[in-house]
This record gives sequence, structure tokens and C-alpha cells, in this order.
Amino acid sequence: MLHDDGSFAFRSEILDAVDAIVQAYGDHVGDLPSGLDRELLITFVLGRMQCELDVIAEAMAVSPTLDGIDPQELYEECVSENSAARRQQVTQMIELLRQRGWISEGQPEEIASGS
Repeated sequence: MLHDDGSFAFRSEILDAVDAIVQAYGDHVGDLPSGLDRELLITFVLGRMQCELDVIAEAMAVSPTLDGIDPQELYEECVSENSAARRQQVTQMIELLRQRGWISEGQPEEIASGS
């Protein structure tokens, strides 16, 4: 999570949390989904996480301690990163997702290539 250079990222923790939720869902319904159903479940879980993060950020924005600092602006700074660096991050994430079996080898990589 925290790197030697002082930067931090949550990718591994997020992927681990999604894996845990997918596993728990499989335990709950009696079978792990596969193929399209699995990818839809993963997409739904990620979307739900994004909604939760948005709610947390909105709640933080009302803190008098932040005194006018908008957490949403910090998020937008991350999103507006150098597009080449972002494509490289997406390419790395595609490989991580493939290693976890979340996406298949045969899927196109238009996002990573910027197409």
C-alpha cells in the first residue's frame, strides 16, 4: 500500500477485497459464478465500491477541519494524470486481472492502447 518513495496505491487491497466478496457470494449462493456472470459480478462490486467511496468523499467534504478543501478536487487530480502513464497503469492492471482470472487472455486491449 505505502511505497518506499512515499506514494501509495490500493490496487492490491481492492483486488483482494473484490476476490473476498466474490468468494463470499459464491459461498452464499452455493457456487461461484463463471464467465460473463463472474465478470458482471466483479463489475457490480467495483461499481458499488466506487459509490461507497463517493459517499465517503462527500461526507468528508463537510468537515470544518478541511476548511474549504474539496476532496473531490484531489480525486480529479488523480484522474487527470498523464494519459500515457494512465495507459501504462491500465496495461499493468489488465495483466493483474488476467493473473487473477478476472478477464480472459482473448479479450481486446483497446483501453490500454488508447483506442
